[in-house]
Amino acid sequence: MTARAYPVIPHLAGRDAALRRLGWNARDAAWLTLVCLHSGVFLRSQYAAHYRCQEWTARLLVHRLVEAAAAHDNPISPDRGNASEHLCHVTARPIYRALGIEHIRHRRASSPGLLFRRLLSLDYVIDHPRLPWLPTEQEKVGHFTGLGIPLPDLPQSVFKGAVAPTVRYFAVKLPIAGDERSATFVYAVATKTQINTLAYWGETHEALWNALRRGGCAVHVVAVTRTANHARSIGKKLARWCGPPPAAQELSPEERELMDDVQRARETRNWRILDKWGGVAATAKRIASVERRNGSRAPAGPSIDTYSTHVAERLAPDSITLP
Repeated sequence: MTARAYPVIPHLAGRDAALRRLGWNARDAAWLTLVCLHSGVFLRSQYAAHYRCQEWTARLLVHRLVEAAAAHDNPISPDRGNASEHLCHVTARPIYRALGIEHIRHRRASSPGLLFRRLLSLDYVIDHPRLPWLPTEQEKVGHFTGLGIPLPDLPQSVFKGAVAPTVRYFAVKLPIAGDERSATFVYAVATKTQINTLAYWGETHEALWNALRRGGCAVHVVAVTRTANHARSIGKKLARWCGPPPAAQELSPEERELMDDVQRARETRNWRILDKWGGVAATAKRIASVERRNGSRAPAGPSIDTYSTHVAERLAPDSITLP
């Protein structure tokens, strides 16, 4: 009998072997690794689509997870009766620990909107398994700094700690794929609110995208949505971001410090950082002066090479509903 061929997922890079040692078969170990890295949650229909099998096969995996107290399984469309889809949330610390991602936030309970956003992220990844995905914070930071991008240009958030603040990079946990020639950034849209926050997400990536494009690496943004209307709406916004790479600016050490402080203030929403420059209004004047000196203004908003939209039909409103 010929062994069944499963989808090749290069970025797992053998990580699923750690789960096989815990007793999971090859197929389920690969699936759980994929889920834990990208979302922490999955639908039975996603498993069935990925492996081209019946959903009862997915139910067997979910049953084993629940029996082992490794996951929670809850209906998310109760109005559909027996046809209700179920959301499986993998929560077992030993599984994440074996994968070396014990403290990733995917283990934690989250709002329905965030859970659906993670489902959308996973849906795009399983539909494009051969892209060079960078699933962890360490891999994202390592990849981009390896291309010569300085740490201050990476999206970052500062969290208060018991002893000292902690800086986290790419804190939103949306999928990113990249190699030396191009980078793909996924923006998942589960609710209308997330369409409105696109601009802020773009601002946090602006310095990184500009640096990539100046270095000859193409930047592509994918908006993954649940409806065609959302895809059209966000597509119009992304179209305005497409344009030529911004010209490199020669900055003095003081100007670089100014720009770094502005970036930190935007990311943390702590505008008091700008007090040493005279406040928000005075800082804006300083930035305008730098732009005039360099002969051009910065682009109005983020700048990318291309964009696309992807409607996740498995997550469309007529398939499942938000609680």
